[in-house]
Amino acid sequence: MSPEIQDLNTRVSSAIFFAGRAAPGSREAQEAYGQVSVLEERIARLTDATDVEGAVARVGAVSAALRAGDWLRASRLLEEFLAGAPDDLATELRALAREAEEAACAVDEPNVRPVHFELAAA
Repeated sequence: MSPEIQDLNTRVSSAIFFAGRAAPGSREAQEAYGQVSVLEERIARLTDATDVEGAVARVGAVSAALRAGDWLRASRLLEEFLAGAPDDLATELRALAREAEEAACAVDEPNVRPVHFELAAA
């Protein structure tokens, strides 16, 4: 294992520990899981999807993005990671894709109302 991956794994563990200690659903927990996702993505880019470490990093990046409430990031990562994924990893990623889709569908519609104004002569 390269020193870079070792450092990233240490940082992932620290971020997961912090996220687990934060109040569930809190801004701190979401930020920590967002950091986990970024770090896991970096590990995924340094490893092969057929390696155990690469597969775990890909699933971790997506799962952490979902726990951070960032379903858009999770969807983007899923699309990228599914390309060329071995069957067992693809099955796990597809299950996460369903979770991301459910999260996306649960987002409330924005409350948009018209704004009335008049232009005054200068």
